[in-house]
Amino acid sequence: MNHDRLATRYLLHQRNILPDNTCQLCSLHCEDTDHTLRKCISTVHFWTALKPPWLHNINHLPFISWLKKICTDPFPSPFLSISWGVLCTFALWVIWNTCNKKIFEPHKLVSNPLKWCIDLAVEFMTLGPQSHSIPYKKSQVLVRWMPP
Repeated sequence: MNHDRLATRYLLHQRNILPDNTCQLCSLHCEDTDHTLRKCISTVHFWTALKPPWLHNINHLPFISWLKKICTDPFPSPFLSISWGVLCTFALWVIWNTCNKKIFEPHKLVSNPLKWCIDLAVEFMTLGPQSHSIPYKKSQVLVRWMPP
């Protein structure tokens, strides 16, 4: 995302892979990374449902500045106090996957992308490197090879 290398219709059109760069979901705008992850009508509905406190305050920022701002927000969200930065990182992943499923696998649509996003963030915070779960006991395994 940060390098604007997602395989959006805009990028594929620039590389002469697709004849058109119009968004297949809204059919109104050029499907670049900014449109797909922030401005498409389906994406706007997702962000509105997530209700981040800065939703309308930073939409004027250029895409990369907006991306850095939302992915580094340390403040806790109302969803189990997971930081907005972690939650928004998973939100971007869910948006990208949901858009691709709508196009390539319409029979496998995610029924509730918001719930999927929160579930992924909760799983990461529970099992990830920052989790405060009971540490597992580390043991050392000596490996030795003996020639035949």
